[in-house]
Amino acid sequence: PSVTAEAFGIVILEAMASGVPVISTDVGGIPEIVGGSRGGLLIPPSNEDALKEAMEKLLTDEKLREELGENGRKAVEKRYSWDVVARNVEETYECVLSQLQK
Repeated sequence: PSVTAEAFGIVILEAMASGVPVISTDVGGIPEIVGGSRGGLLIPPSNEDALKEAMEKLLTDEKLREELGENGRKAVEKRYSWDVVARNVEETYECVLSQLQK
C-alpha cells in the first residue's frame, strides 16, 4: 500500500475494474476512489497490524470479498470508463470554450 499521497491510483482502478477488492492506505486521493465506491478496505499508512487484519478479513470473508469486488467493478464502469472520461473531457473543453467566447 502507498504510504505517501498519491493523487490518483491507476493500479487501484485496474484491480477494481477486474472485480478485485483492494486494500489501500487512507492517503491522497485514494480514499475517494476506494471508500467512495466501497470497492475495498482503507487502512492507516505505515500500520502493519491494520494491513494484516485487512488481509485476513478479505481472505476469510468470501461474501465481503465478492461484495467489495462487485462494488469496485461497478464504480469503475460508472465513473472511469473511457466513454465517461471522454464525455467529461469534452464537457470541460466546451465549458472553457464557451467562457472564452463571452
